Amino acid sequence: MMSRYFFDLHDEQLTHHDTDGTICADDREVSAMATRVLAEIAAHEPLRAGQKKLFVTVRDEAARVVYTSALNITGSWLRSPIAALPVRLELKTA
Repeated sequence: MMSRYFFDLHDEQLTHHDTDGTICADDREVSAMATRVLAEIAAHEPLRAGQKKLFVTVRDEAARVVYTSALNITGSWLRSPIAALPVRLELKTA
């Protein structure tokens, strides 16, 4: 039986409550949707202060939290770039 789930998005400062919900066939589809939501938000949100923590809580139709998923993104500038090591390729013929 397909059920409606609500995917609430949280970051360090804001929470967005899903009021529409999404119909999902099973637990696997719920977890895949939670991962997809995090990936889509992360792709469009600027990275502030070198890190971003996002998480989704999933509620069922009875408003119970039934699943959570989190994504931590970190980034840092290397002010003294590290030199790449030289690469030597050998081609062997058979």
